[in-house]
Amino acid sequence: MDPSNYIAKGAWSIGNELVYYAFTTIILYIYDRWRKIGNTLFLFTIGLGIFFAFYKINSSLPLNDQWSTYVNPFNNMFLYVSGIFMYYNLNNIKIRKWIAIVILVIAVGVLIALPFNSRIFLVTNYIRFLYCFIVYIIVFAFYKIKFQKRTFIGKIFDAFCMATYGIYLFHSIILLLLLLVFSHSIYILMLSFVLTIVVSLVSYYKMELPISNIGKKLVNKALK
Repeated sequence: MDPSNYIAKGAWSIGNELVYYAFTTIILYIYDRWRKIGNTLFLFTIGLGIFFAFYKINSSLPLNDQWSTYVNPFNNMFLYVSGIFMYYNLNNIKIRKWIAIVILVIAVGVLIALPFNSRIFLVTNYIRFLYCFIVYIIVFAFYKIKFQKRTFIGKIFDAFCMATYGIYLFHSIILLLLLLVFSHSIYILMLSFVLTIVVSLVSYYKMELPISNIGKKLVNKALK
């Protein structure tokens, strides 16, 4: 199986996700039963990332020439497992909202200030893990801000959360369809952004949510 043999632009990441989903049940089971073993598994996935960043991908060659190696799902698996690690180890950590916001602002500032030479620069050697760590801090800060759903900002973030997977799936397809009709411009990119969110929200409420509810009913019925 060739992870670089995908159809839609950017669809390699969806293929990676499917591999991670295949392992998710096992990883969650391990974390539920033996958190230390789960953390050890997370360290193992970091080791895989180190192996790719320092040994499999050559920082002196263009990333395009090594694309099939980069999109190998085991190269990025630690990014997926890091989310599970965050929930099981950092979920009960309490910090004030303003502190989380300060952490977020500082982390974003550091991320912007970091040098950027080329794509290969981002995915090899220690720089890759520096970027990943800063992004992880940003995710952690958002996780701890806990916007109230009843507020205007909370409702916006809640809607974006619901549309996230749809945005992930539809953005390249919608942009591709628009470019079949219109020439590339900033206005088309903006239109693509808006349409992607709208289509994703419709997909969530009209397809994803009803199907999820059916699945929950079937599972609950089977467990009775």
